[in-house]
Amino acid sequence: MQTDRAHQVDWLRTLAHTDGFKALVFFNQNSSLERVAGILRHQAVRFAVLSREGRQTVRQKALTDFRRGRITLLLVTDMAGRGLDIPKLPAVVNFEPPKRAEVYIHRAGRTGRMGEAGLVVTLGDDHDRRDLSKLVPQYHIHRGYMSEGKLVDTPPAKKCPRRRHQRRLKSLHRQSPSSSQLNQKWHKNRLFVRVASIRNIACEISGIKASTRITHNAASDV
Repeated sequence: MQTDRAHQVDWLRTLAHTDGFKALVFFNQNSSLERVAGILRHQAVRFAVLSREGRQTVRQKALTDFRRGRITLLLVTDMAGRGLDIPKLPAVVNFEPPKRAEVYIHRAGRTGRMGEAGLVVTLGDDHDRRDLSKLVPQYHIHRGYMSEGKLVDTPPAKKCPRRRHQRRLKSLHRQSPSSSQLNQKWHKNRLFVRVASIRNIACEISGIKASTRITHNAASDV
């Protein structure tokens, strides 16, 4: 799936909320895994972290919960995922594209075993997709899309621009004032002009009276 670095977690959350989706999520570095886990804890995503340094009981509980469908995502690094065998694994997610071909093959080989359906999703931009196609040319790498809550490999149909134009015209028609509203507005403006004109005339008359008084007073002084 094509995305930039800033929206990888958003896409992972979207996949986790897709009906029937369950995946093993691989990270290149443990620091990236911990950062994403910290974000997902506040986004109502059912997941667990499989750490190589963790206790065996915690690791076993995470695997059991994942197999029984109690959690949707199991976050691991390549080191922590060594020797991991999950029968009928529906999907594998590469949160970060691997740098070596054998790493990609190792990750992808966890799903689609024994004739079962399997899906490998790699989150990255167009540059990552081109690099991945060169890294593993034996695999058909193509772009994925979300359409109506499902992950598909064909672009969703675009909305008809004519319908959008018609909806826009209806919206403009609802917002445009009626003829009666325009007439009322015109009368108000006309009344305002009349009042303003009367005020201006009053001001001019006051000015004339004031100048008359000034002339009269000057004549008296003489």
